[in-house]
Amino acid sequence: MQQRIYLFNPDNDLALAHGGGHYIAPPFAQKMQSDLCTLPMWYAIAGSMVLAENRRMCEWIDSTSARWGLSIKGITHDQLANIDASIHPWGWSGTIKKRLVKAGVKAHLLPSDSALAHVRNLAHRTNSIAMHKFIQDHTTLPLSPSPIECRSFEEVSAFAIAHPGSYIKMPWSGSGQGVYHAIEPETIEFERWCKGALKRQGSLLCEVGLNRILDFALEFKCSNGNAEFVGYSVFESDFHSQYNAGIVGSKQYLLSIIENEFPSISEIIPVVSQAINSIYASHYEGYLGVDMLLYDDGGEIKLDPCVEVNLRATMGLVTCMVGEHILPEGTTGKFKIEYSKSGFPELKENRLYLTPIFDDTQYCAYVELD
Repeated sequence: MQQRIYLFNPDNDLALAHGGGHYIAPPFAQKMQSDLCTLPMWYAIAGSMVLAENRRMCEWIDSTSARWGLSIKGITHDQLANIDASIHPWGWSGTIKKRLVKAGVKAHLLPSDSALAHVRNLAHRTNSIAMHKFIQDHTTLPLSPSPIECRSFEEVSAFAIAHPGSYIKMPWSGSGQGVYHAIEPETIEFERWCKGALKRQGSLLCEVGLNRILDFALEFKCSNGNAEFVGYSVFESDFHSQYNAGIVGSKQYLLSIIENEFPSISEIIPVVSQAINSIYASHYEGYLGVDMLLYDDGGEIKLDPCVEVNLRATMGLVTCMVGEHILPEGTTGKFKIEYSKSGFPELKENRLYLTPIFDDTQYCAYVELD
């Protein structure tokens, strides 16, 4: 098997929204990428390499991998041109291809521009609507209404006024970004946001606000035109649907959390697999996550089967793999990403640090053990 190189590019959703290969990440995203560059080591297959920001991070990857028996090695950017290996970023876009070409990665190791155009088209949220409708057509489980796509502010405004508390989403966005929670849709702020988004991206997706009970995702891997179910992630999000923290535990533990509220959840997995095969898998290789939620509809628990599709690796994938393969059996915890402008002078007990802490570190990822 050809060696693999994994790398962390958390600005991928922003790069896809920008289009082309000339996106420049804001400073905070560049710092996050630098500080959290080791995250792929927790889901990389044995024998792989992870691209690190510098030599000291390589050493951290090597020593941590040895401690956990992962068989993962760190490499730096200046080594990329000399290694013939398949490349596996957090997510694919024209921007990451351009960065890799600049670093000296050989052209035959990278996707074609047309393949990346397919990926960008697949990342458009209209495909999430197609997923939702496919699942509706292939199950009798109680589901949420399907979102709609609107191409004018008048359409968006009418929907938001008719459905107070609705969510208005840009077609290219993810992880809670590019989402407007329309609590007061008749404000000038809402109008400006919508009109600006419509001008940049051409349409907006509108969905009814739901009385959420539980946020979770199904994690998949697409290979050779087929979707393979990897596991579950259960997470907490804020009032505006942005990711806060993830629950870490075995696959069975996470399933039990979901089944406690919705016992029939396992029935949806083959249907979602079919939907991914139908819509995504023929033009996409790699991980993807299907965000879902359970909500209370007048006392009946229902499922929103496709809040969004993240066409990339996700924090849920990291928590899924750590919970299943790293934590001792029966151990659970909470995954968090923490920011501190002044750094992290002391390592705290009862934490499994998934990224290194140095004098200049401002972002760290860890599991706080229960």
